[in-house]
Amino acid sequence: MYGSLFRAILQPLIQTASDFRTLAAEIGFSSVFHTWKSCLGRSLFALSVVLFVHGGGFVAGDKGGADAPWPAGSEDIGAAVRFLRASVERWGGAPNGIILMGQSAGAVHVARYLAMARLHAVPNGGIAGAIMVSGLYDIVRADRNPFQAAYYGADASRWPEQSTLGRLVETSVPCFYRVSEFDPPDFQRQAAWLVEAHAAHQGRWPRLLQLTGHNHLSSVLQIGTALDTLGPELLRLIHTVRERVRAT
Repeated sequence: MYGSLFRAILQPLIQTASDFRTLAAEIGFSSVFHTWKSCLGRSLFALSVVLFVHGGGFVAGDKGGADAPWPAGSEDIGAAVRFLRASVERWGGAPNGIILMGQSAGAVHVARYLAMARLHAVPNGGIAGAIMVSGLYDIVRADRNPFQAAYYGADASRWPEQSTLGRLVETSVPCFYRVSEFDPPDFQRQAAWLVEAHAAHQGRWPRLLQLTGHNHLSSVLQIGTALDTLGPELLRLIHTVRERVRAT
């Protein structure tokens, strides 16, 4: 049921992407791209790069659950960041302008990447910023469910090391957090614990926004639609990070 519903919601965006691919093929997008790049110059053309990590309860996607236990999702992010830093310039991207964005389980994977230094492509993660939408940061206090058990396992003694709250409030990477008005209670509490921990450590709130009128899934599914309230916020954040990168 949910798959059919999501396809119905996203069909206009899917069709737009298909139309763009058709147009790009007809006009020779590669030639146009390289012409623009030559005219504008590399310094002006270098673009911020957003790497989006989808959710799915730790079990949806190409791999998950018992076949890819903690911290497999964050290890994959590390591999993706290393690839982008080495290769994204060829497509006009800025290797020092990579922004990670994750939703739900994807936000958890992004948080773990930030918190686990051994996964980092370079010191401080090799990214310019991170956006976490409806994530879990304190695994010890999180609600127990089969999805988490499949990823984290049932050994409660490991839950403290699997939590990211303490490391997130210490990171120097610019982090931006989002929680939806109608997120399930566990995600609401996680956002509150994040604010509490960040204020205690930094003396101020994290950059956190409540998306009014949205639930756990609609927050990201509505990006690019007429009802989009998250997209404009993301653009502002991306521009903020981009200006910070340019200044360094």
